[in-house]
Amino acid sequence: MTITGEQSSHTLALVGEALDATVEYCALRHVEELRHPLDMGRWHGLTRALNRVAERFGLHVARVAHMRAGDAVGYDAFSKWTSAGTLRSVLDDPQAFDDVYELLADESSRRTYDWYISCRAAYAIVGEAGLGIFPPRVAIRL
Repeated sequence: MTITGEQSSHTLALVGEALDATVEYCALRHVEELRHPLDMGRWHGLTRALNRVAERFGLHVARVAHMRAGDAVGYDAFSKWTSAGTLRSVLDDPQAFDDVYELLADESSRRTYDWYISCRAAYAIVGEAGLGIFPPRVAIRL
């Protein structure tokens, strides 16, 4: 993917590559969902009836497969918001990011920068799955 603007921008090239990888990830997930659709089966009518009753109490009945699929994607509103902000900042002023990249003294720092920009661009689109597309190079310990 070529992002219009400064063609020589290292950071814009990273964002373009991250968006390409994210589109590929989403396409593969879509194809996988088409191959293995969630089985609605004969229980669908019962589930709908239960939900009509449960909704009166603020509850909702969901299939375990739906819950697992949602958990696999994950969603952290703050991280998604800040990732979208990073992506917007890169698109607004890629030169500022390129200037930071040029200040980095060693190859390890530059690889970390590349990962950070790529991961933030992917995270802005697909949330936690962005960490699967661009896994951290080091273990994160809390």
